[in-house]
Amino acid sequence: MVQQTPRIARCLENQGGQVKEILVQRVVPGQRVEVWSGERVPLDGIIVSGETHLDQSPITGESLPVARGEGEEVFAGTLNVESTIQLEVTRRSSESIMARTLRLVEKAQAQKAQAQRLT
Repeated sequence: MVQQTPRIARCLENQGGQVKEILVQRVVPGQRVEVWSGERVPLDGIIVSGETHLDQSPITGESLPVARGEGEEVFAGTLNVESTIQLEVTRRSSESIMARTLRLVEKAQAQKAQAQRLT
C-alpha cells in the first residue's frame, strides 16, 4: 500500500518558534505542527494559524480540495495544496482517522480470506 502519511512532522518548539523535525509516532496531542504547501498533513489536528485548501480525497473521497482555516479540523494523509498552516495535534498517529480506516480495511480483508478458505 502507498504511504499516505508522512513519517516526519515539523514540530514548533515553545521557545522562539523554532522548528524541529521528529517522527510522527513521537508527537503527542497538544503539540503544534507546521505543514507547508504541497505536503501531506502528518497528524489529525485543528488549524491554529493560516488558511489553505486541502485535498481530502484519501479520507472523504471528495474530488475537489476544500477550504480550511483557523479552528477547523484536518486529517492525517490529506494534501495541503495552497499555503503553510500550523495545527495543534488532537490524536496520536496510531489513533488518526487514516490509521483507523487502514486497520478496518485490513481486518475486513483478513475476514474475507478466512471465509474463502471455508468455502
